[in-house]
Amino acid sequence: MKRLLKQLGFNDEEIILYSNEISRFQKILSLTEDHIEKCAKNLNVNFDLSFKSIRMLLKELFTCVFSDFRKIEDGEQSVIQIAIPMPNAIPGVVSQLTEKLHVSSSEYILIYLAGIIFDVYHQIGGEGPNHCKRCGLNLSRETLYHNPFYLKPNGIITCLGYCDEIHKVGELLEIEHGIPHYNLTQIHGITYENQKEYLKTALTGFLMEMTGASEEGVIESLEKMNQGNLEINLLLNKIQTLTLKSPHVYVTFNEISILNILNLIYLEDHHNKAKNILKLFVRELKEKMKGDAYIMKNPIRIGCMHLPFTNAHMDRIFREHNAAVVVSSMYASDPEPIPSASIFDRCLSPFFRYKMLTELEDKRRFIDKIIEDYSLDVFLFGQFENDRALGGNQTLIMENLDHKNKAYYLSIHNWQKMGLNHSMKLESLVEVIKERM
Repeated sequence: MKRLLKQLGFNDEEIILYSNEISRFQKILSLTEDHIEKCAKNLNVNFDLSFKSIRMLLKELFTCVFSDFRKIEDGEQSVIQIAIPMPNAIPGVVSQLTEKLHVSSSEYILIYLAGIIFDVYHQIGGEGPNHCKRCGLNLSRETLYHNPFYLKPNGIITCLGYCDEIHKVGELLEIEHGIPHYNLTQIHGITYENQKEYLKTALTGFLMEMTGASEEGVIESLEKMNQGNLEINLLLNKIQTLTLKSPHVYVTFNEISILNILNLIYLEDHHNKAKNILKLFVRELKEKMKGDAYIMKNPIRIGCMHLPFTNAHMDRIFREHNAAVVVSSMYASDPEPIPSASIFDRCLSPFFRYKMLTELEDKRRFIDKIIEDYSLDVFLFGQFENDRALGGNQTLIMENLDHKNKAYYLSIHNWQKMGLNHSMKLESLVEVIKERM
């Protein structure tokens, strides 16, 4: 484990400091030293670690998990886990207004690292019955809480309403493990307009109760969080713009994917850390492009709904066949400020403005635009096919695309264990695509 952590920038003192937490991490995922050594060798294959910014981000993810283990054991702060997805303005306000609570995404990060770094998602990955499609991420959360080595948090926050299961899992964990569950969810359509009145009331009351702050204090803090989130979105948009028209590929999709989780998770001092990492990545990417240090020349250009967070191999398989995923429709959103007098509109509606969470015809138009803007040869549907908001109408979108000749269907559930056994399926698909080009 020491070698892998050193690749990401941990020094000897930090490794000694977190030695107990590192040991706990290994036990949770049943990691042997031989397996960790293999993963350390694969790091440079799955990620371009010549980017210092990527090493910094991976180090922050591990540090978040280790630090939370320590906080829970020390008991000096109540550690509250947020259930993804959630606008990180919410944990940001809590962390800013009170020192008694620590709000974190380490639960999600642990599940993410299990797959993307260690390829042992099967240790905690959930699997639902065939007759009942379940979200593998939520099943993984349930599995994790039954792990004897996992340190359970002091509370769970659930927010937003385009996931059918997330609040139910929170309630189940409260019943099974006695962990307080704070539910800010209302299932009433997937658009912000359908939910904003409920969210305004629920959020204000929740944040005032959790922090002891006044309504004015909560709103002032939300303003600060919103500005930070906007700056993060603008930087992510800049990265996509840099790669938009280039015929060559300078960065793998694994890097794009991991950078975009900065919109999902919350780290301590999140905005400063996220902005520093993203600004450095922009500088490093520009240097690579200036020096023409591309990793693929004129590849088959692929867009997708959403590559799995739990597996770094998919992107690698594409690259081995001179194909490159250059954009995901899930990551694309409108980064511009919202002209609204309401801070709640400005904080929350950007999270609902991801184009794949809009209505059917809007999704169809958006994917056609992506195919044109990114000069795509192929667009892959099928990821998250079990999800109400993201998966239910993918075949309808395919059938109505202006560029339907470029549409392919790859059935993969991002968080299911069985979704990882797809190498042969993926290689067969790439061969079919190459024959039709």
